[in-house]
Amino acid sequence: MKHVVLIRHAKSSWSNPDLEDRERPLKKRGIVDARHMSKHLLDLNLLPDIVISSPAQRALQTAQIFVEQMFELPFVIQQEESLYFEGVLPSINLIKQVDNHLNTIFMFGHMPDIAALFTELSSEFVLEYPTCTVAHIQFEIENWGNIQPQSGKKMLLLCPKKMPWREPKKQD
Repeated sequence: MKHVVLIRHAKSSWSNPDLEDRERPLKKRGIVDARHMSKHLLDLNLLPDIVISSPAQRALQTAQIFVEQMFELPFVIQQEESLYFEGVLPSINLIKQVDNHLNTIFMFGHMPDIAALFTELSSEFVLEYPTCTVAHIQFEIENWGNIQPQSGKKMLLLCPKKMPWREPKKQD
Protein backbone atom coordinates (compact mmCIF):
# COMPACT_ATOMS: atom_id res chain seq x y z
CA MET A 1 0.00 0.00 0.00
CA LYS A 2 1.32 3.45 -0.97
CA HIS A 3 0.09 6.90 0.03
CA VAL A 4 0.43 10.32 -1.59
CA VAL A 5 -0.49 13.42 0.40
CA LEU A 6 -0.86 16.52 -1.77
CA ILE A 7 -0.60 19.85 0.03
CA ARG A 8 -1.09 23.23 -1.54
CA HIS A 9 1.19 25.84 0.01
CA ALA A 10 -0.36 27.91 2.79
CA LYS A 11 -1.58 31.49 2.32
CA SER A 12 1.21 33.68 0.99
CA SER A 13 1.90 37.36 1.36
CA TRP A 14 1.56 39.90 -1.42
CA SER A 15 2.72 42.77 0.80
CA ASN A 16 5.98 43.32 -1.10
CA PRO A 17 5.23 43.84 -4.81
CA ASP A 18 8.96 43.89 -5.62
CA LEU A 19 9.39 40.21 -4.73
CA GLU A 20 9.45 37.70 -7.55
CA ASP A 21 6.74 35.02 -7.40
CA ARG A 22 9.18 32.37 -6.13
CA GLU A 23 10.25 34.61 -3.24
CA ARG A 24 6.83 35.32 -1.71
CA PRO A 25 6.74 34.15 1.94
CA LEU A 26 3.77 32.97 3.96
CA LYS A 27 1.58 35.48 5.70
CA LYS A 28 0.61 35.05 9.35
CA ARG A 29 -2.64 33.21 8.51
CA GLY A 30 -0.68 30.81 6.31
CA ILE A 31 1.72 29.99 9.13
CA VAL A 32 -1.16 29.38 11.53
CA ASP A 33 -3.01 27.19 9.00
CA ALA A 34 0.11 25.13 8.27
CA ARG A 35 0.71 24.54 11.97
CA HIS A 36 -2.88 23.46 12.55
CA MET A 37 -3.10 21.22 9.48
CA SER A 38 0.20 19.50 10.23
CA LYS A 39 -0.86 18.95 13.84
CA HIS A 40 -4.13 17.47 12.59
CA LEU A 41 -2.26 15.02 10.33
CA LEU A 42 0.03 14.14 13.23
CA ASP A 43 -3.06 13.41 15.36
CA LEU A 44 -4.28 11.12 12.57
CA ASN A 45 -0.85 9.44 12.55
CA LEU A 46 -0.42 10.38 8.89
CA LEU A 47 3.32 10.99 8.63
CA PRO A 48 5.61 11.24 5.60
CA ASP A 49 8.48 8.94 4.74
CA ILE A 50 9.62 11.54 2.21
CA VAL A 51 8.75 15.22 1.76
CA ILE A 52 9.04 16.77 -1.68
CA SER A 53 8.43 20.49 -2.23
CA SER A 54 8.42 23.10 -4.91
CA PRO A 55 11.45 25.37 -4.38
CA ALA A 56 9.19 28.46 -4.17
CA GLN A 57 9.52 30.10 -0.75
CA ARG A 58 5.82 29.74 0.18
CA ALA A 59 5.74 26.00 -0.62
CA LEU A 60 9.08 25.29 1.04
CA GLN A 61 8.09 27.28 4.14
CA THR A 62 4.82 25.32 4.36
CA ALA A 63 6.75 22.03 4.08
CA GLN A 64 9.17 23.17 6.80
CA ILE A 65 6.31 23.95 9.18
CA PHE A 66 4.79 20.49 8.60
CA VAL A 67 8.14 18.79 9.20
CA GLU A 68 8.86 20.83 12.34
CA GLN A 69 5.45 19.96 13.79
CA MET A 70 5.76 16.25 13.00
CA PHE A 71 9.37 15.40 13.81
CA GLU A 72 11.72 16.19 16.68
CA LEU A 73 14.84 15.41 14.64
CA PRO A 74 15.85 17.16 11.42
CA PHE A 75 14.03 15.83 8.35
CA VAL A 76 15.31 16.48 4.83
CA ILE A 77 12.94 18.20 2.42
CA GLN A 78 13.64 17.34 -1.20
CA GLN A 79 13.19 20.37 -3.45
CA GLU A 80 11.98 19.63 -6.97
CA GLU A 81 11.77 22.21 -9.72
CA SER A 82 9.11 20.11 -11.48
CA LEU A 83 6.62 21.01 -8.71
CA TYR A 84 6.77 24.68 -9.69
CA PHE A 85 4.14 25.06 -12.42
CA GLU A 86 5.34 22.31 -14.76
CA GLY A 87 2.09 20.34 -14.92
CA VAL A 88 0.90 16.92 -13.85
CA LEU A 89 3.12 14.57 -15.88
CA PRO A 90 6.42 15.64 -14.28
CA SER A 91 4.83 15.18 -10.83
CA ILE A 92 3.65 11.66 -11.69
CA ASN A 93 7.10 10.82 -13.06
CA LEU A 94 8.61 12.13 -9.83
CA ILE A 95 6.34 9.86 -7.78
CA LYS A 96 7.29 6.86 -9.94
CA GLN A 97 10.96 7.43 -9.06
CA VAL A 98 10.52 7.33 -5.26
CA ASP A 99 12.29 4.51 -3.44
CA ASN A 100 9.86 1.60 -2.96
CA HIS A 101 10.90 1.23 0.69
CA LEU A 102 9.11 4.52 1.32
CA ASN A 103 5.34 4.27 1.59
CA THR A 104 4.07 7.81 2.20
CA ILE A 105 4.96 10.86 0.11
CA PHE A 106 4.05 14.41 1.12
CA MET A 107 4.17 16.76 -1.90
CA PHE A 108 3.93 20.55 -1.55
CA GLY A 109 2.94 22.50 -4.63
CA HIS A 110 0.81 25.13 -6.30
CA MET A 111 -2.49 25.67 -8.07
CA PRO A 112 -3.56 24.61 -10.60
CA ASP A 113 -1.09 21.71 -10.76
CA ILE A 114 -1.78 20.30 -7.28
CA ALA A 115 -5.55 20.09 -7.92
CA ALA A 116 -4.97 18.61 -11.38
CA LEU A 117 -2.64 16.00 -9.85
CA PHE A 118 -5.29 15.11 -7.27
CA THR A 119 -7.86 14.65 -10.06
CA GLU A 120 -5.44 12.66 -12.23
CA LEU A 121 -4.50 10.26 -9.44
CA SER A 122 -7.89 9.84 -7.76
CA SER A 123 -10.35 10.52 -10.62
CA GLU A 124 -12.21 12.89 -8.28
CA PHE A 125 -12.61 16.41 -9.62
CA VAL A 126 -12.33 19.33 -7.22
CA LEU A 127 -13.58 22.80 -8.03
CA GLU A 128 -11.58 24.42 -5.25
CA TYR A 129 -8.25 23.57 -3.67
CA PRO A 130 -7.67 26.51 -1.30
CA THR A 131 -4.33 27.29 0.28
CA CYS A 132 -3.07 24.67 2.76
CA THR A 133 -5.62 22.11 1.57
CA VAL A 134 -4.49 18.53 2.19
CA ALA A 135 -5.54 15.52 0.11
CA HIS A 136 -4.58 11.95 1.00
CA ILE A 137 -4.73 9.37 -1.79
CA GLN A 138 -4.14 5.66 -1.19
CA PHE A 139 -2.92 3.18 -3.82
CA GLU A 140 -3.15 -0.61 -3.77
CA ILE A 141 0.38 -1.05 -5.11
CA GLU A 142 3.76 -2.04 -3.71
CA ASN A 143 5.92 -0.35 -6.37
CA TRP A 144 5.76 3.39 -7.09
CA GLY A 145 6.58 2.66 -10.72
CA ASN A 146 3.19 0.94 -11.05
CA ILE A 147 1.17 4.02 -10.17
CA GLN A 148 -1.50 4.66 -12.77
CA PRO A 149 -3.81 7.62 -13.40
CA GLN A 150 -7.16 7.37 -11.63
CA SER A 151 -6.06 4.33 -9.62
CA GLY A 152 -5.95 6.02 -6.22
CA LYS A 153 -8.65 6.20 -3.59
CA LYS A 154 -9.30 9.52 -1.86
CA MET A 155 -8.95 9.04 1.88
CA LEU A 156 -9.02 12.69 3.00
CA LEU A 157 -9.63 16.11 1.53
CA LEU A 158 -9.23 18.76 4.21
CA CYS A 159 -9.47 22.52 3.79
CA PRO A 160 -8.40 24.86 6.61
CA LYS A 161 -11.48 27.05 6.14
CA LYS A 162 -13.68 24.09 7.10
CA MET A 163 -11.69 22.93 10.10
CA PRO A 164 -13.06 23.50 13.63
CA TRP A 165 -10.05 25.56 14.73
CA ARG A 166 -10.52 28.17 11.98
CA GLU A 167 -12.30 31.32 13.05
CA PRO A 168 -14.89 32.59 10.59
CA LYS A 169 -14.05 35.75 8.64
CA LYS A 170 -15.20 38.91 10.30
CA GLN A 171 -17.80 40.87 8.37
CA ASP A 172 -17.11 44.56 7.76
